[in-house]
Amino acid sequence: MPQDRFRSELNRAIALHQQNRLGEAEPIYRELLRLNPNHFDVVHLLGTLLRRTGAMAESMSLLDRAVAMRPLSAAAQLNRANALVDRGAFSDALAGFSRAIVLKPDYAEAYLGRAVVLLELGNPQAARRDAQAALKLKPGNPEVAFTLGRSLAAENYLAEARNVFLGLLKQRPAWPEVLLELGRILRREYHAGKAVEVLARARQLDPRRPAIAFDLALALRDLGQTQQALSVVEQALALDPGLAQGHGLRGDLLNENGRLEEALKCYDEAVSLAPRAPQALSARGHVLSELGRREEAAASYEAALAHAPHDPSAIYGLSRQRRFNADDPLLAKMREAQSMPGLVDDERSKLCFAIAKASEDIGDHASSFAALQEANALRKKVLHYSFEQDAALFESLAAAAPGLLAAVPGLLAAAPGLIASAGQPVPLFIVGMPRSGTTLLEQILSAGPDVQGAGELNFVKQYGLSLATGRTPPGPEALQAFATQYLAAITQLSNGRPWIADKNPLNFQFVPLICAALPQARILHIHRDPRAVCWSNYKHYFAARSLGFAYNLDDLVRYFRLYDTLMKRWNALCPGRILDIDYERLSDNPEAETRHIVASLALPWHADYLAPEKNTRLVHTASVDQVRQPIYRGSSEVWRAFAPFIGDAFDNLPPAWQV
Repeated sequence: MPQDRFRSELNRAIALHQQNRLGEAEPIYRELLRLNPNHFDVVHLLGTLLRRTGAMAESMSLLDRAVAMRPLSAAAQLNRANALVDRGAFSDALAGFSRAIVLKPDYAEAYLGRAVVLLELGNPQAARRDAQAALKLKPGNPEVAFTLGRSLAAENYLAEARNVFLGLLKQRPAWPEVLLELGRILRREYHAGKAVEVLARARQLDPRRPAIAFDLALALRDLGQTQQALSVVEQALALDPGLAQGHGLRGDLLNENGRLEEALKCYDEAVSLAPRAPQALSARGHVLSELGRREEAAASYEAALAHAPHDPSAIYGLSRQRRFNADDPLLAKMREAQSMPGLVDDERSKLCFAIAKASEDIGDHASSFAALQEANALRKKVLHYSFEQDAALFESLAAAAPGLLAAVPGLLAAAPGLIASAGQPVPLFIVGMPRSGTTLLEQILSAGPDVQGAGELNFVKQYGLSLATGRTPPGPEALQAFATQYLAAITQLSNGRPWIADKNPLNFQFVPLICAALPQARILHIHRDPRAVCWSNYKHYFAARSLGFAYNLDDLVRYFRLYDTLMKRWNALCPGRILDIDYERLSDNPEAETRHIVASLALPWHADYLAPEKNTRLVHTASVDQVRQPIYRGSSEVWRAFAPFIGDAFDNLPPAWQV
């Protein structure tokens, strides 16, 4: 082919390439390459085109040749580096972008490429500098601004990053990648509701992208919408079965719903996909601990620490598996982990709870209390807890209760089917403050053959909050709908037993709703020395986000007073429906108290009730360790060792209940 014709065809291919008509440009490039295999522009441009069409191996080969032919070509260095990014060869790509910048110091695209790679390599500060340099060279460029926003977010400059992404959305409202990053920032700023809105919009725009579905599931989980979150993460896994984080999140959600064996399988899958990821190994350890497989749990935590020696979740989990002495090497590892840069508040909180536990074990109560103060302050900050919200909730519950109970006579006349029918278990609600003994009581009753222990269920709040607070009028149809939904949900968990125990302690809030809609239900209210209850809450990290009151002693005392007032009100409004049980009496004289409880429920007596530690039922709460031991006295006195540090914080607690 004559030289002028060759040049003309090359220009035509370049024009088609620039117009994104890649299918038309490619055969022209290939013919020119056949005619002149060593023509730099043909080799370089065909390699660049093939990268865009997905022919990665051939693209890489051609771009290697182009750089070898002209090592001083900044464009060739750039395009080869971009191809290396596609292959995950980030260190080699970094060197390529750097060479391009040396060759062409005003090369905005090279600064942008290097910024992206630096983010992947965990150097957001350097990435931000390169993104800012690129933005000076190309002011207003949206791709550069996007990378700058990601860099700022990675450095925890969340407000600045959020402003960058909001600015980009003004230019291009339907940009799913920007919406995804904005949703992630909103989650980190604890605006879960807004994050769900933004991520749902991103998903509408790009429904096939697993990362968007995954982050939407995380935000739904933050809102407590675990069923919706589970559905969304399962959809993400259908799009990408190899998404290790997705399997881990699915395990977390199943774990929260008490489906521990299924959760364990998810964590096993996540570990198989990402063997060095400490998150899945730690989560696996938590489930194994709840299953009573303590040695396996410890091994899983140790495996996590082998890959990430200062992982807070693994350290916290392992701390719950042992009693410390002063020379325990894990204690030193905890303190090292505290000094690690980049810890988020919740990670630091877990470490502080672990240090508090270890310090208490070795008798250093001053250090233990100091660690608890920091741990609780951080956890409260993470949860954005407001006591005023709880106070308003309790006011609405108290105001709505008379209307709920007034609906009972008409409801029962109109809908006698609300009485338990064949095939449906009788609900047994075990309520009280968290850490008051609800798990022990459930463990005692489910040790026999008649009661299925279902753990802490969220069905009452999920189906009945609107009714209980008066937002939905308490008519017969509404109460019937609640009862139908609740009974259908617990029947699936009953394993055919005639009774099922729902031991979510916070169901104490919904006693009037339970009495109105479920006349067959029994309600056991267990109470304990208020000081022991508040202290036991304060020293525990709860995975649930609904216990924000537990992370400040003043909040705990005020919340306990709300609870105490409400339960006394419910006893007056619902006479004969609540059986009050004293934890201390149950601990001091377990046989007599257990016989009284069993007789009150009209259950047949079984000797197994007296050995709850032998009950192999899964325990899914912070009490997992205690219920594996025989009933013992003295646990309500543990707080006294910390009395000098607690000071007068407990002075405003109400007196213990009298039964």
